[in-house]
Amino acid sequence: MLIYGLNLVVIGTLCFITYHTNLNKIHVLRISLIYLFFISSFRYQIIGTDYPGYIGLFYQIIRIGHAYVENGYVVFNKIIAVFTEKYFGLAIGINLLLFIPLYYYIRYCVSERYWGLCVYIFAANPYMFIQTTFNALRQACATGIVLIGMNVLMHRKKSIMPIVFYYLAILLAGQFHRLSYILAIIPVVLSIKWTKNHWYFFAMAALAVNLVGARLIAIVMVRLLQFNQRYLDYEASMLNNPIYILFVIIVIFYLLSHYDAYTAMGYNKKRLIDFYLFSLCFLIMALPNDMFYRVYMVLSFCALPGVAAVCEGTLPGFSRFRFRHEELIVERLYVLYYFFFYFGYIALLAINHNYSYVPFRFFFEA
Repeated sequence: MLIYGLNLVVIGTLCFITYHTNLNKIHVLRISLIYLFFISSFRYQIIGTDYPGYIGLFYQIIRIGHAYVENGYVVFNKIIAVFTEKYFGLAIGINLLLFIPLYYYIRYCVSERYWGLCVYIFAANPYMFIQTTFNALRQACATGIVLIGMNVLMHRKKSIMPIVFYYLAILLAGQFHRLSYILAIIPVVLSIKWTKNHWYFFAMAALAVNLVGARLIAIVMVRLLQFNQRYLDYEASMLNNPIYILFVIIVIFYLLSHYDAYTAMGYNKKRLIDFYLFSLCFLIMALPNDMFYRVYMVLSFCALPGVAAVCEGTLPGFSRFRFRHEELIVERLYVLYYFFFYFGYIALLAINHNYSYVPFRFFFEA
């Protein structure tokens, strides 16, 4: 349990430094991600539910040259094996493919003021740091590639080439995990001229899908992407309960109460907000099936700049409807939400005696 608590202490301290000192924020961003990279890369071989299986695949690929997983992941394992056959080399290679694109995505698509907040969310959201880097290794690779595409798509001027580049990134990401193909919808979402009424309707539609339509969509996706039928039997996320769904709806409605302010921030900022709203609506739809929730895990990385845009929209001068110190309150609510989410998740792992995560061990402690 100690290392999990230390993670938030370290990242929280570094975030505090970014807000209250003159230290160059780029150094703090780098140190924060390097720290998390070290924790994830040098963990013991049983830390992560699927990690032992991926280690077995790694050695199988070294031995016979192929495995049942996507071809891109097989080739990537072969590349790693050229440099090292140590199992932690697998984690290092996969994390390089995730952390480097994440660093550039935060650096170039998030306002400097909110770099610390975005790294904190990455560290404190257990589905982003713990699950993605400890467990869902093919998905981690795909996420890094998608972030490369998103960096071009969100950061470049309007033209056809960023969209083409993004779809090439999706094709490559699909060679690591076929769930990536679902994210081909992102340029479509970004091209729509959303209004407040559109989002009210979409939020209610997402709620309807959560209640009655999630399995039907899952059946279509399984057939379209030729997934194993077992995906249909995935359990719902533990977050799929009325209280949490109501919480997400309230957040969406709060954002829509400031939608005019987001529009006044300009085209690029409004696009970030629209994408963040889409990710929240997708979250509601994804909760009944863990397969869809894995897609949301990738979306949560892509939506990080939207968090910064939400916070910027609460600053004085944008919104006609705001309360005193709203910008500080919103940032602190993000911090508190992920703080309790993180420690609640870790406590649940400990209560259930989940030895795939608790206690944490490094490879040199074996």
